[in-house]
Amino acid sequence: MRHFLLLPIAALLAIALAACGGSGATLAPTPDSPAALSGDLPATTGESGLPAIPLDTGEAERTASADGNSPPGGDPATPQVITVLGKDYLAMNGGVVEGDALKLTSLPKPEDPSESYVPAHGLYKVSGLSGKRPLSLNIECLPGTLGDAYYVGVANYTGFHWQWFGPVTLPEFQLDLRNHKYEFTTHLGNMYFIIVVPPAMSATHFKTSVIAGPRDPGGLPGGPHHLVATDGKLAEAVGLSWVPGANAPGYDVFRKAARANAQWERIGATTDTKYLDKPLPDYKLFFYRVRAAGTAGMSAWSNVDSGFAGGGEDPCVIRGDITAPGGTAVPGVRVVLVGMGEEAMRVTGKDGRFLFADLPRGRYIVAPVHPALNFLPPYLKVDLRTDRLAEVHFTALRDAPFHRLWGFVFEYAKDESGEPQFAPMAGVTVQANPVGHPDVLFSAMTNEDGFYHVEDLPLGVYKAQAVFEGYRFLPPFAEVIVNGHNRPDRRDFVGVPIPPSANDPNQPGGV
Repeated sequence: MRHFLLLPIAALLAIALAACGGSGATLAPTPDSPAALSGDLPATTGESGLPAIPLDTGEAERTASADGNSPPGGDPATPQVITVLGKDYLAMNGGVVEGDALKLTSLPKPEDPSESYVPAHGLYKVSGLSGKRPLSLNIECLPGTLGDAYYVGVANYTGFHWQWFGPVTLPEFQLDLRNHKYEFTTHLGNMYFIIVVPPAMSATHFKTSVIAGPRDPGGLPGGPHHLVATDGKLAEAVGLSWVPGANAPGYDVFRKAARANAQWERIGATTDTKYLDKPLPDYKLFFYRVRAAGTAGMSAWSNVDSGFAGGGEDPCVIRGDITAPGGTAVPGVRVVLVGMGEEAMRVTGKDGRFLFADLPRGRYIVAPVHPALNFLPPYLKVDLRTDRLAEVHFTALRDAPFHRLWGFVFEYAKDESGEPQFAPMAGVTVQANPVGHPDVLFSAMTNEDGFYHVEDLPLGVYKAQAVFEGYRFLPPFAEVIVNGHNRPDRRDFVGVPIPPSANDPNQPGGV
């Protein structure tokens, strides 16, 4: 089974922020629009050290009033105020408890982007929302000095991401949630929020109150989350399970093949929180996601998880690390399985490590990607047709060449089962022609892995394209700008065989 595939790298979306400067803020109409908190903090991946959204998969808890929360329960039709003190955090970094408050202070951000950095933050849980929905979030948090600020992230369980608001510069911040239904509460009736302080700033969180009202039975259903797909445990089938969304009467199940150009397809519906996808070919990877379906409409998507059918064997694992020449770990580097789409991407942690678990047998290409770094080697091949574990290691160099063009060229074909696959194309010429200078040409040829690189390009704007007889390529060409500031520029091409012309007598079947 061929497992070499093409990956068209896309930038990971940063945190979505709705600008607000004090009280009375409302949710932005497009919460997933790209924005940045202090430049580069992630939404849910935790790659900058922020906590991921709690999965909240346990049993419902009762919170005693001694910890600052009002006791849960009571008449669902009666509005309820639930208060959390600053000292009652679930997790925090860079904080000091002062009485009932938590003072958060972030250090300045290091100049070296390869050094890890975690901003000061406090993560909180609000219990007692079962049978209710939050109407407003009221935060009392005082910025340290004039010009300081903080951000508020609320766990959105419809899209399973932190939804961000800020910067907040006033001591009181009110978030109006009346027009929103179940995005911010789990099926257990819990709500989570996080306060983050930007670099070189401080803020003191005194308390936060949530006003909860009766549940709206006609509202949109809450999104399912914590989707898990089986990995090789079932022959010719993949089993799915997930945590239910609030007020969700049923679910639609979607699947996508593990290749770069694959499209999501609806494969079924269920009122349960489990689904069996069969029959499927053994040891072929698929991605899955689900969403709740109700009379008022659809929820947002669950998380994406991969799964494959097998014969009960343990899945394969690729793990490794990225270090600087002196051995220092390099965090925050995206590592991809070439050709398997955005879902097949991992980010190195504080220790520079990354992990691809739950993989089927096959051959893979592993490649790190970072706009400010070069890597030795640029990629590695891994054969997991017999072995179950592969260790790979990369060295990151900060003196990345500014005048470089590189990437992969793959052929679009079908494997033995008739499924579309991408196989590396060797011997393809990749040309870079300066715009306005038709007689000047820089070129390189792909190796057996479809990899090419063109070094030392002069300043200018280039038209890059792949050339190989009998094939057309997607995209037909790519623009590359070399201005002395841009980092190594990756461009991938997919080769599609040109069918024989019926009017060409030199082709089989021609007349």
